[in-house]
Amino acid sequence: MPKIKVRESGRDCSICLEEFEVDGEGREMPCKHVFHSGCIEKWLQIHGSCPVCRFLMPAETVEVGGGRGLEFLHSLLAYASRTNLIGAAGSARGSHQPASGRADDDDTPSN
Repeated sequence: MPKIKVRESGRDCSICLEEFEVDGEGREMPCKHVFHSGCIEKWLQIHGSCPVCRFLMPAETVEVGGGRGLEFLHSLLAYASRTNLIGAAGSARGSHQPASGRADDDDTPSN
Protein backbone atom coordinates (compact mmCIF):
# COMPACT_ATOMS: atom_id res chain seq x y z
CA MET A 1 0.00 0.00 0.00
CA PRO A 2 1.67 3.24 -1.09
CA LYS A 3 2.52 6.06 1.28
CA ILE A 4 1.29 9.46 0.14
CA LYS A 5 1.79 13.04 1.25
CA VAL A 6 -1.45 14.81 2.21
CA ARG A 7 -1.58 18.06 0.22
CA GLU A 8 -4.89 19.58 1.31
CA SER A 9 -6.37 20.54 4.66
CA GLY A 10 -9.74 19.37 5.90
CA ARG A 11 -9.29 15.66 5.15
CA ASP A 12 -9.97 13.21 7.98
CA CYS A 13 -8.95 9.62 8.60
CA SER A 14 -12.20 7.62 8.57
CA ILE A 15 -10.89 5.26 11.25
CA CYS A 16 -9.75 7.62 14.03
CA LEU A 17 -11.68 10.67 12.72
CA GLU A 18 -8.57 12.86 13.22
CA GLU A 19 -7.66 15.42 10.58
CA PHE A 20 -4.58 14.76 8.46
CA GLU A 21 -1.73 17.23 8.82
CA VAL A 22 -0.93 19.09 5.59
CA ASP A 23 2.25 17.53 4.19
CA GLY A 24 1.70 14.65 6.63
CA GLU A 25 1.87 11.02 5.58
CA GLY A 26 -1.06 8.76 4.80
CA ARG A 27 -1.58 5.34 3.24
CA GLU A 28 -3.65 5.03 0.08
CA MET A 29 -5.53 1.79 -0.49
CA PRO A 30 -6.16 0.42 -4.01
CA CYS A 31 -9.71 1.82 -3.74
CA LYS A 32 -8.09 5.29 -3.30
CA HIS A 33 -9.27 5.87 0.30
CA VAL A 34 -6.55 7.39 2.51
CA PHE A 35 -5.88 6.67 6.20
CA HIS A 36 -3.16 7.22 8.79
CA SER A 37 -0.56 4.45 8.47
CA GLY A 38 -1.05 3.13 12.01
CA CYS A 39 -4.84 3.24 11.74
CA ILE A 40 -5.16 1.27 8.51
CA GLU A 41 -2.50 -1.28 9.48
CA LYS A 42 -4.35 -2.13 12.71
CA TRP A 43 -7.71 -2.14 10.90
CA LEU A 44 -6.50 -4.52 8.18
CA GLN A 45 -5.04 -6.94 10.73
CA ILE A 46 -8.56 -7.47 12.03
CA HIS A 47 -10.91 -6.77 9.12
CA GLY A 48 -8.98 -7.20 5.86
CA SER A 49 -11.11 -4.68 3.96
CA CYS A 50 -11.47 -0.93 3.50
CA PRO A 51 -13.51 0.61 6.35
CA VAL A 52 -15.25 2.95 3.88
CA CYS A 53 -16.16 0.81 0.85
CA ARG A 54 -15.28 -2.74 2.08
CA PHE A 55 -12.79 -3.28 -0.77
CA LEU A 56 -11.19 -6.63 0.08
CA MET A 57 -7.41 -6.39 0.37
CA PRO A 58 -5.34 -9.28 -1.02
CA ALA A 59 -4.18 -11.64 1.76
CA GLU A 60 -0.46 -10.87 1.35
CA THR A 61 -1.20 -7.17 1.92
CA VAL A 62 -3.26 -7.87 5.03
CA GLU A 63 -0.56 -10.08 6.55
CA VAL A 64 2.15 -7.42 6.28
CA GLY A 65 1.24 -6.14 9.75
CA GLY A 66 1.53 -9.58 11.33
CA GLY A 67 -1.65 -11.29 10.13
CA ARG A 68 -3.09 -11.68 13.62
CA GLY A 69 -6.61 -11.09 12.33
CA LEU A 70 -6.32 -13.98 9.90
CA GLU A 71 -4.70 -16.18 12.55
CA PHE A 72 -7.62 -15.45 14.88
CA LEU A 73 -10.14 -16.34 12.16
CA HIS A 74 -8.30 -19.58 11.41
CA SER A 75 -8.26 -20.48 15.13
CA LEU A 76 -11.95 -19.67 15.47
CA LEU A 77 -12.88 -21.87 12.51
CA ALA A 78 -10.71 -24.71 13.82
CA TYR A 79 -12.37 -24.44 17.24
CA ALA A 80 -15.83 -24.37 15.67
CA SER A 81 -15.17 -27.53 13.67
CA ARG A 82 -13.71 -29.36 16.70
CA THR A 83 -16.67 -28.50 18.91
CA ASN A 84 -19.29 -29.30 16.26
CA LEU A 85 -20.56 -25.73 16.16
CA ILE A 86 -20.72 -26.13 12.41
CA GLY A 87 -22.42 -29.25 11.05
CA ALA A 88 -21.25 -31.32 8.09
CA ALA A 89 -23.48 -29.36 5.73
CA GLY A 90 -22.13 -26.06 7.04
CA SER A 91 -25.23 -25.09 8.99
CA ALA A 92 -25.14 -24.07 12.62
CA ARG A 93 -26.48 -26.47 15.23
CA GLY A 94 -29.38 -25.56 17.43
CA SER A 95 -32.09 -25.27 14.81
CA HIS A 96 -35.69 -25.02 15.86
CA GLN A 97 -36.34 -28.62 14.78
CA PRO A 98 -37.06 -30.97 17.75
CA ALA A 99 -34.52 -33.69 18.56
CA SER A 100 -36.70 -36.43 17.01
CA GLY A 101 -36.84 -34.56 13.73
CA ARG A 102 -40.63 -34.37 13.90
CA ALA A 103 -42.19 -30.93 13.74
CA ASP A 104 -45.27 -32.04 15.76
CA ASP A 105 -43.56 -32.98 19.04
CA ASP A 106 -45.66 -30.61 21.10
CA ASP A 107 -48.74 -31.26 23.24
CA THR A 108 -51.13 -30.88 20.30
CA PRO A 109 -52.86 -34.17 19.44
CA SER A 110 -52.20 -35.43 15.93
CA ASN A 111 -54.91 -36.76 13.62
